[in-house]
Amino acid sequence: MGNAFLEASADAATQLQTAQRKHASLRAKADARLRRCKVILLTGRTQKDDRTAGTQAGADAYLVKPFSPLEVLTAVQRLI
Repeated sequence: MGNAFLEASADAATQLQTAQRKHASLRAKADARLRRCKVILLTGRTQKDDRTAGTQAGADAYLVKPFSPLEVLTAVQRLI
């Protein structure tokens, strides 16, 4: 199973939904065969509504810019 990174520079939920349509590895929440695939959103969107929308769209983690490489590594380790 492949890995995918998505940088949501606009609306995080819309970006994830678009990516889910285009990339099989991001259809984790819609496809029973891929439910174990994890999604980490890396975004500049800081509002609570943005975080909620990203989580509802299927993100397993939501990191707000600026983030450190250690934060990304910690999120990956937590999810695997």
